Amino acid sequence: MKTSFIRLAAAIVASPMLLGLVQAQTWSLCNPMKKECPKDPALGGVYSHKYGGAAPGFDATGSAKMVQYKSDGGHFIVEKSGDAPTITSQFYIMYGKLDAVILAAPGGGIVSSLVMLSDTLDEIDWEWIGSDVGQAQTNYFGKGNTETYDRGAYHPVNHQEFHDYGIEWTPEFVKWSIDGVVVRTLTPSQVKGDFFPQSPMQIKLGSWSGGDPANDPGVIQWSQGPTNYKAGPFHMIVKSIDVHDYSTGNNYYYSDKSGSAASIRSDTGKINVGPGNVTPGDPEKEKPKTTTTSASPTSTSGSNNNNNNANGKGTSTTVGGAEPTNISPDNGGGTNKSPSNNNQDEDIRNGATGSSSPVLMSSLLAIVGVVGIGMAL
Repeated sequence: MKTSFIRLAAAIVASPMLLGLVQAQTWSLCNPMKKECPKDPALGGVYSHKYGGAAPGFDATGSAKMVQYKSDGGHFIVEKSGDAPTITSQFYIMYGKLDAVILAAPGGGIVSSLVMLSDTLDEIDWEWIGSDVGQAQTNYFGKGNTETYDRGAYHPVNHQEFHDYGIEWTPEFVKWSIDGVVVRTLTPSQVKGDFFPQSPMQIKLGSWSGGDPANDPGVIQWSQGPTNYKAGPFHMIVKSIDVHDYSTGNNYYYSDKSGSAASIRSDTGKINVGPGNVTPGDPEKEKPKTTTTSASPTSTSGSNNNNNNANGKGTSTTVGGAEPTNISPDNGGGTNKSPSNNNQDEDIRNGATGSSSPVLMSSLLAIVGVVGIGMAL
C-alpha cells in the first residue's frame, strides 16, 4: 500500500495536468482576500430538511435526471461521463454544526462528497470512494493552501449503509462524527500556519466520477477507477440534512483582506454566539431563523433555483426571523450574493485560473490527504 501511495505522490509532483485538476476543483465566486466582495447571506439559526423533495435554500447543478427526489431521499446520480450532480446552500454559517444522513454512491471511480467551503477557500469535508466500502475520508484546508500533504484521515465505516455524518466547527476545534460518535478532532495547534478553517462557509454535497477515462491517471487511481458506466447508474442518497449556525445576523462580511476570523463581522447579529444561541420561542434569548422542511417525492432540474418545494408540496415553517430560503442574488446593490451568480471569479485554490468543474467541490484535493496518509504508513 505504501508503494502505491508513493507512486501517486510522484504522479502529483510530476504532472502539471494533475496539479491543475486538483487546484481547479474548488473555486470562489469572489475571494475577499483579493478584492472587495458582496456580503455572505447568513443562515443565522437552524436549518433542517428531510429529503423527499428539493431542499429550499439550495441550488442544484445537474439535470433533472441527475438530481431526483424519491421516498428514500434525494438521489444524486452519475450515469455517464461528465455527470456531477451537486447542491449548494444559498446561505453561509460562521461556525456551527452540520449533519447529513447519507448512503454513498457505489462503484469504482465514483466519489461522493459533503463539503463546507468558504469564499477564501477554507474547507472541511467528508468524502467516500464508491468501491472503498469500508471507510470514509475526512480532510480540511485553509485559505486554499495545499503546500503540505498531511491533512487527510481515514475512518472505518460501511458507507453502503445509511449513516449520520457530522461536522462541528468552532474556533477551538473541528470534530468529525459518525452516528454521533466523534472519530476525529482537529485543533488550531495541530495546524501548520494560519490555515485552520475560520471564515463563513456554504454547504455543498453531491457526487462525480473521478474514474472517468478522460481524467488524469493519478485521479483515476485515487478514486479506484476507471469508472465502468455500464455498471451504473450510481446513486448517492441523502435522507436528511441539518445545519446549525453558531452565529447570528442577516449577512456576514470581511472587514479586511486577511481572511482571519477576527476580520469577520455580522451586520445585524453576533459572531460565535455558540450552540446555545438557538432556543426558538424562548423570550429570554435572541430568536434566530429556524427552518424545517419536508416534501413529496419529485425531481428537479439543476437549472432551476430551488427556493420552494417542487409541485408546491411539503411544509416549511419559520420561527423567529426571516425565512433563510428567501435569499436572492445581488440586485445590484452589492449587499447579498447567491452561489448561482454567473460572475465566476478567477480565484481558484492555490492561485490557479481557468474553468472549474461544475462539481464545485474539493474532491480531487483528497488526493493530497491520501498521499500524506500513505507517506506516514
